[in-house]
Amino acid sequence: MVEGTGLENQQAGNRLVGSNPTLSAIYYMQQITIAPLKDSDIAQVAPMLDYSWLMHAEKNDLYSIEEFSKANKATNWLKRMILNKDFGAFVAHFNKQAVGFIGFEIRDNPSYFTYKKQLFIVDVVVHKDHQGQGIATALEQQVEDEAKNLGLHMISGHVDTWNTSSQALMKKLGRTKGYEEWHKIV
Repeated sequence: MVEGTGLENQQAGNRLVGSNPTLSAIYYMQQITIAPLKDSDIAQVAPMLDYSWLMHAEKNDLYSIEEFSKANKATNWLKRMILNKDFGAFVAHFNKQAVGFIGFEIRDNPSYFTYKKQLFIVDVVVHKDHQGQGIATALEQQVEDEAKNLGLHMISGHVDTWNTSSQALMKKLGRTKGYEEWHKIV
């Protein structure tokens, strides 16, 4: 607690509140840690992915809720991500709870591309109680840093047209829209 800054007794549920919203947001983001996905994260990340994928499936008429809930897809996919060297993922934590996730794949580009490989973002999800706090932006920036560390110069990802908040985030991050995918040269 920092008296006189509006940070006193700031936590109500999972959202920070107070007399100074800017300081509250700064304080909140200082409590976020981002680290590579570990086995111990799967139990917390899988339900977020299941929810996100179910929303995607409903919007695109891909699965029934019954089919989807039986598949256990997120848990299996996360386990494969940890084991496969061509995949990577980061998890955002707040108070030791997973609140956000970003997964990516290192892909070969077609021979006519300037860059031989790209980092392709396969999923970004932030827990509904923590959206709008800058977590997706922080995860995306972490992936940009990872691309640079790996010597990759191209980041891509697909964002559905109905997902207006993710479309806005891509624009904010300086990504340009290609054929149904977003790109950035880093």
